[in-house]
Amino acid sequence: MLIALAGCKKSDNLVTYDDRLKLIDNNSIVVVNDDAEEQRKSEALVFKKDVLMANSQFPGGFGYPELLITQSGHWILSAVGHSVGLIDTDSATIALASSYDLGETWTLDSTLQEKVGEINISMPNMLDVGNNKRVLVFLAKNSSSDINLYVKASDDGGETWQPLININPLHDGYNVISNSKLIQLKSGRLLLPVAFAPEIYRYYNQTTMFCYYSDDYGLTWQKGRVYGASVPLQEPCVTELGNGKLLMAIRSTAGGVLFSTSSDQGITWSDISKSAINTPEAPETVVYSPTYNCLFMVWNNATYDPAIFDKRNPLTLAVSFDNGKTWEKKIDLENTNGYSYSYPSVKIAGKQLIITYNKYNKSGALPRIALAKVDIEKLIK
Repeated sequence: MLIALAGCKKSDNLVTYDDRLKLIDNNSIVVVNDDAEEQRKSEALVFKKDVLMANSQFPGGFGYPELLITQSGHWILSAVGHSVGLIDTDSATIALASSYDLGETWTLDSTLQEKVGEINISMPNMLDVGNNKRVLVFLAKNSSSDINLYVKASDDGGETWQPLININPLHDGYNVISNSKLIQLKSGRLLLPVAFAPEIYRYYNQTTMFCYYSDDYGLTWQKGRVYGASVPLQEPCVTELGNGKLLMAIRSTAGGVLFSTSSDQGITWSDISKSAINTPEAPETVVYSPTYNCLFMVWNNATYDPAIFDKRNPLTLAVSFDNGKTWEKKIDLENTNGYSYSYPSVKIAGKQLIITYNKYNKSGALPRIALAKVDIEKLIK
């Protein structure tokens, strides 16, 4: 039974919501391949390399990638460039790199967005959305109770940019988005999944989720219904299925990947299914391929341990042919001991998956962006 409340707001002791969702156990699982199958499927991983590493301009390294593949074949990689390292309170800007040879080589072009928050900016989301318009969405952090979301648009393929537009009411709380999660639906609507807390440390376990949406290419934004649950709802990811429904995957402390669905283009969402797919407290990315009529999920296939925050290894790829009811593990993209892999961005380019993600050695190496290419037909045959 849903509990209808007056909206999401801070009080002395709790956070309230438009709706509070049930957490329902289901049998959505990952079927793990045997060793021989794993080896055969690993042949689908045709390319893997580090593409952005610390340099004099960004001595703290890079994180949180967003890859844009243009119609002309130009690959544009935006990522957070750090002055110190990959921590939430490090000063940072958003850098831009380009590749004209399908990701083989990269040129670090410029700073795409200077810092506008008091602490940093982070989580780039960039799309070409039609009418020759490109949009960049990112967050600007001011404090543990103040993150604002911004969008800026270009009408000339990123050569020039219009002034920033604020998406949320300014200074209304801790609005969190993840990298590469802004999507455009078949209807043209832009959808931005958000997690929210009035103050992140005090209200971490009551984090809510909702979507901002725009039907005018990012010029104006509206807010869908706000949802809470018995577990924190963090860093949601949304993809549009072939039947027009939306599937949301949600990071949490529940120990299994959480899923919800929407039938009204992201305004309202169903009760949450807690799958049996192991996951630590880390975000997953799920994308739908209309060509192959399947879902791809990249996530950290590890058990949740509240005593180990950065348990983000291995980084695994799975496929679902039934809209997320069941999943089949295909390959580990990364599994080297002593490393952390996180915040994947997944794009489909023809017959390949292009996956970019955070990578760092826990012994002290600076964070970097890695890129993997996966042959879809070899993967799913």
